[in-house]
Amino acid sequence: MTIRMNNKLVSVMMIFGVAVLAHAEKDPRLLKPLPEVTSQEVAHAVEYGVNALRRGLLNAKRNHSRNTDGAIALAVLALRQAGVPADDPAVLAGVEHLDNAENIWTYVVSMKCQMYASVDPIKHRDKIAEATEWLVRAQLPNGMWTYTSTGGAANVKGDNSNTQFAVLGLNEAANIGIDIPRTTWQRVRKHFELDQHRDGGWAYRRLKTAKQERSAKKHERWSSPSPAYGSMTTAGLGCLYIAEKHLGVEKKDTAGLFKNGKYIHCGRFSRSAAIGNGLRWMNRHFIPDGNPRIRGKHRWMFYYHYGVERVGTLSGLRDFGNHNWFREGASFLLSDLNSWGSGNYNTAFVVMFPSKGNRPILFQKLKWQGRWNRNINDLKNLTEFIGDKLGKEGIWQTTSLLEPLSQWRQGPVLMVTGHKFPRFKEVHIQKFRQYVQSGGTLLFEACCGSEAFNNGFVEFAKRAWPENELKDLPASHSVFSSHFKIDQTYSLQGLDMGCRTSVFYSPKALSSLWQLRTVPQHSKLAFELGTNILAYATGKEAMPNKLDKVELSTVVAPASEPAAMPRGTVQIARLIHGGDYNADSNAMLNLAADLRDKAKVNIVARKSHIQPTDEAIYKYPLLFMTGHGRFQYSQRQITALREYLNRGGFLISDACCGSKEFDAGFREMVEQLYPNDSLQPASPEHPILKGKVGVSLGELSYRKVLAEKLNTRGTTSPSLETVAIDGRTVIIYSRYDWSCALQGDKPSNCHGYADNDGQKLARSIGLFAIGY
Repeated sequence: MTIRMNNKLVSVMMIFGVAVLAHAEKDPRLLKPLPEVTSQEVAHAVEYGVNALRRGLLNAKRNHSRNTDGAIALAVLALRQAGVPADDPAVLAGVEHLDNAENIWTYVVSMKCQMYASVDPIKHRDKIAEATEWLVRAQLPNGMWTYTSTGGAANVKGDNSNTQFAVLGLNEAANIGIDIPRTTWQRVRKHFELDQHRDGGWAYRRLKTAKQERSAKKHERWSSPSPAYGSMTTAGLGCLYIAEKHLGVEKKDTAGLFKNGKYIHCGRFSRSAAIGNGLRWMNRHFIPDGNPRIRGKHRWMFYYHYGVERVGTLSGLRDFGNHNWFREGASFLLSDLNSWGSGNYNTAFVVMFPSKGNRPILFQKLKWQGRWNRNINDLKNLTEFIGDKLGKEGIWQTTSLLEPLSQWRQGPVLMVTGHKFPRFKEVHIQKFRQYVQSGGTLLFEACCGSEAFNNGFVEFAKRAWPENELKDLPASHSVFSSHFKIDQTYSLQGLDMGCRTSVFYSPKALSSLWQLRTVPQHSKLAFELGTNILAYATGKEAMPNKLDKVELSTVVAPASEPAAMPRGTVQIARLIHGGDYNADSNAMLNLAADLRDKAKVNIVARKSHIQPTDEAIYKYPLLFMTGHGRFQYSQRQITALREYLNRGGFLISDACCGSKEFDAGFREMVEQLYPNDSLQPASPEHPILKGKVGVSLGELSYRKVLAEKLNTRGTTSPSLETVAIDGRTVIIYSRYDWSCALQGDKPSNCHGYADNDGQKLARSIGLFAIGY
């Protein structure tokens, strides 16, 4: 696909304009399904565009005009959103250029707000405040902005492009705490509600009558008055989302309205009907390869993509109609790097689309039949608060009961909230169980402290996880220290599965506090608690980008005992003890599947739990043992286990989450088993460490939490200990957790090995146990 630019148009376009693109209207490649696109391909293209923007900024001439000043600010903003450091020479050059630019043009002033906020909002707060004051004064009585300040002249109409940029600038100012008059946001909302066309879209300027609209649509006229088209419809939607976000923040005494974990006005926020109509327009008309519903569909196309990304991330929607807007848009933009290398407005727009759109999904909110979205800006505000506190900035997204498990697992935390508890079917319950087994974390919240939701959740938890007990989380739980140090539990409850709390439940309001943002003594706690839940769920490890495919851990369903086991089949059982013996409940099932698939070993793991004194123990040549708590076997149990090991049995074990309590109990057990043959560090010549079992280990990576605790660079040789009797290894033990890596989750309290390396170590131990 070739993109040809009209250089004359490029030289005169304003900041909102982009070059007219003369695509071949009948290019057959546009008719084929768009190809898959990866994060690596996106990163390569972004780097290409970033280099072009750098060159442009470093070579920019020191003259000031609305064209050059706006372009420079836009380029700096694109670099920052692409992850370029604030002290990069190109960024500094752009900032220096804008420091002397006067506040005259709406585009430039609004871009300065965004640019300064992205570089250093504290250092540049005075400049942002000055620009904000100018923008507030420049708003027209009808809620719009035009190219420059008119002193509030009533006869000036304004346009939706200048208005969009003014709103974007004011939004960044408000996000850093600069007060914006409530009337400013009210005028913005009123304007876009009145300016919306009957079909749900927006144009550059408002149509005065329905007759004009019908005539413009009939003749496909794109100059004002015009039918609604893509880039201005995304502008209208984006501005409405932003205005409603700030209007959703109560200015009155919210502290007095929030009592006992409940907010009396909670859940009454309603979305403007104009947003719903605008989204329906996008569902009908979205295309990835042009600016929809405009004559010459490639006019202002990259400006349209810039708006699509904004609406997609603000709304949390993955799809417009049947189109995955980000995947299809990124596929199209990456089909020709010419659009990334010009170094002008186009480059800035296309760089920002994937840089923001391909960020990690932090939270997903589940859509269910009923009022599933009482607090419409809750997760949007929470993700903005989290920002880059846990690494790369992320986004939020909605999902539904119909989506596959892989889609649910795109984000580490899935939130379910409401005033009434959803009526989940059995198939949904099984899906929730699979989501947790595959490593996901669930967050249920009784919106507004609803008793009906609370009663429904308690019953649901009993149905979904009858083997687990819903408990109040103690103040010592690591969720209260995973990022912020929180000195109160906020009545948070949870269900523990293996090393981690997999299901969190808040019987008190959280989402309304995220929605309101400013409730004294409550909002700060709510935002910090939301951040900590995410930090706990991810273990503060790097999260995949939106385009990255989530690898689901193998979840093996319990199977009935076959009538005849194939000859040579190795069976594994789990030893029962009093220290939470069933932690990481799927670890052996997944190890068996891994050994069958990758090592072609005939091995079977059932959910077989056995006491040392059970005669059936001899069916299992391999036993597994893990746990969280300290335990103690009776002398009869010790004797039986010693007899099993002496007769050829084998025991593999790790301390779940690196538990010190289990470690102490296990060492006492070994001393009782073999007083003269204690645990010894595995020799460097051990077949596992030498890779003789068929798996080359080398240095392994610790999880971040363990590396920080040990103050290491994060990699080490495996820390294994063994017991050998008459030259035969009978016990292999690790004080650091590797079974958690077989679960697919990332609990923040797991002192163990990173997933890939933990799985590799487990495979090596398993192969040694059945082959030596």
